[in-house]
Amino acid sequence: MLTPILTLAVVGSTAPWFGPVDVSFRAEFPGNPQDGEANRVDLVFRPERGRETIVPAWERNGVWSGTFLTRTPGRYTVTLRRNGRAVTLPPKTVDVRRRSDVAFVRRSGAGFRLDGGAAYWPIGHNLGWNSSTHTVERQLGEMGRNGLNWARIWACHWDGKNPFFGAPAGPAAAGLMNQTVLDRWDRITEAAEKAGVRFQLVLFHHGLFSTSTNPNWQEHPWNTANGGFLQNPADFFTDPTAKRLSRNWLRYAVARYGSSPSIMSWELFNEVEWVDAIRNGRSADVGRWHDEMADYIRSIDPYRLLVTTSSETHLPIYRKADFLQPHSYVQNLETRIAAEPQPKGRPVFFGEVGRATHEGPDIREQEKTIPREAAWAAAFAGHGGAAQYWFWDRVTAYDMYPEYRRQTEVLRRSGFMAQAPGRPERAKVEGPRGGDLVGSPGQGWGATRATEIDLDADPQG
Repeated sequence: MLTPILTLAVVGSTAPWFGPVDVSFRAEFPGNPQDGEANRVDLVFRPERGRETIVPAWERNGVWSGTFLTRTPGRYTVTLRRNGRAVTLPPKTVDVRRRSDVAFVRRSGAGFRLDGGAAYWPIGHNLGWNSSTHTVERQLGEMGRNGLNWARIWACHWDGKNPFFGAPAGPAAAGLMNQTVLDRWDRITEAAEKAGVRFQLVLFHHGLFSTSTNPNWQEHPWNTANGGFLQNPADFFTDPTAKRLSRNWLRYAVARYGSSPSIMSWELFNEVEWVDAIRNGRSADVGRWHDEMADYIRSIDPYRLLVTTSSETHLPIYRKADFLQPHSYVQNLETRIAAEPQPKGRPVFFGEVGRATHEGPDIREQEKTIPREAAWAAAFAGHGGAAQYWFWDRVTAYDMYPEYRRQTEVLRRSGFMAQAPGRPERAKVEGPRGGDLVGSPGQGWGATRATEIDLDADPQG
């Protein structure tokens, strides 16, 4: 039997940020102000000496705004630029000298650190959308009060977080986004900052472009049946209009929310393996879309937030990702987590986990053990974060926060959270006799059809 021993690695440090300062200009331009190609509007911050910083601007009611942070304090002249050309407006001057406690999450070998050098080991649970009892904003507060530091939130339409649903009247190809939805994301980032919880903003999810797995395609405004421009959801990954509108959403998110340290990373897609394009053998198209969108978001993000996606690691979707994010629903979570290969030079941790099946009357008590098992299995496997529990509605219904509070307290008092991730080492333990080898396979998030496999052959043979 091999038993992992946990050792700790030390992380480095970086310079502090100064700011933030918010700057706005009033300017009217023809066309859709949310179209990042027709109206690529930026704020240009030019110091007295040194290089300028370009911050993408977002518009509301004819006012273009952006948030500036810098590692170099001093006076800056601010101008407006549209499609690469200076706009004839009086420049503004800002004096940025206030040291900030803002700290973004960075990749550091097999783990993460915050600006300033502190280790960051994500531990929390998913928070995709409003539950029956809690809004996302309210549950973020519960998470913070119980010592959690990570969540994962979807841009889904059924609780008002997808900008293309309920947008103003007009052709879908025009790319207008719903201002009420965009305002909601402000409230979410503010609630996360107040709670001390960082989250992955899931920009797209599989149901939007699937006709078979959790399908939402039938109600998507881009569907030609609803007056849209896409006949086939699989074409989302190659259609020029769909890619342009996708970039518009990415650009707007970076411009309006990307200065918030509450966003750990941009997650391009949730479980893209379930979209029609993958089912139809177009994984190469899906991979190229991920490459293109990762490159685009990095080209416009002045604060270089992390980029990831999910979930099957064999798909060509992680070439440009900062970290890998598999999902798993199996009976023996500890074994599955420990078996996940550690990618060279990049972190990995499970963005979703849960048990495949439950038996007996004590389901509530069984469920309470999952976050503990998932966290410790990930810690001993050397993962960049805990394996994150999916069922946030059960966290409140089953009173699971005391369990979370205990495990985060142990992890902090032990010193693990200050130096994570761990580095697994193997020790050989021998006993006088062997034991049974039992396998318990799973099937993704589907039901497990077999729970035991007996090996009749001599394992020594």
